[in-house]
Amino acid sequence: TLAGFQPNTELPSLYGTIKDYNTNARLDSVRITWYDDRDELGLQTLYTDTLGNYSIPYIHYGVYTFHLSLNGYANQDISYELEILLPDTGIVKEANKIDDIIIDDYRREYNIFMYKLNANVKGKVYKKIDDENIADANNIVVTAKLGDINCNFGFTGITPDVYNTITDSIGFYTLNNLPATPCVKIAIFPHSDGNNSFTYNFVDVMLYSGASVSSNDITV
Repeated sequence: TLAGFQPNTELPSLYGTIKDYNTNARLDSVRITWYDDRDELGLQTLYTDTLGNYSIPYIHYGVYTFHLSLNGYANQDISYELEILLPDTGIVKEANKIDDIIIDDYRREYNIFMYKLNANVKGKVYKKIDDENIADANNIVVTAKLGDINCNFGFTGITPDVYNTITDSIGFYTLNNLPATPCVKIAIFPHSDGNNSFTYNFVDVMLYSGASVSSNDITV
């Protein structure tokens, strides 16, 4: 805390537990950082305890981005809005000003999952020569885009959430130590080898913590 800074004890507290998404294990020593612009507080840091718990007392209302990091796990940026808590509408109607009805010093629970860097996926890529012939797609860039808990492939908060590799001489690829999210999209983007042009294609793959899975073949 900044020397001389006096926190407003009427403000709420944010607390919760950080766990491994796949095992539900509580994660000790997760580093949590965020920016607080009150009285030049600046970048703030705390760590989860041995039970994976964290607590941020007297935090001001607003939108925060919390950066999470732990050795062996994917970094994450979590956006969270701490809203003003009001009582029921009957009391609100009787109030003269908003400050009279804000519920002070409440505790908001926000639990978070993190993803261990131990998921692996492998597969093979073919290139279509014509309607009857395919060949091994060597030296092709393979892109993996992580999905969130619901297998949506937009913003996940995981950094990075896109990984690349290149197929070997017979079209095989391997991606090791990915964040163990529920799923990943393996994609080949449009490209040319100088003789032929190839189209976009992809396959969605379920990931498993500590395991290596084989994806379906991709033909482009």
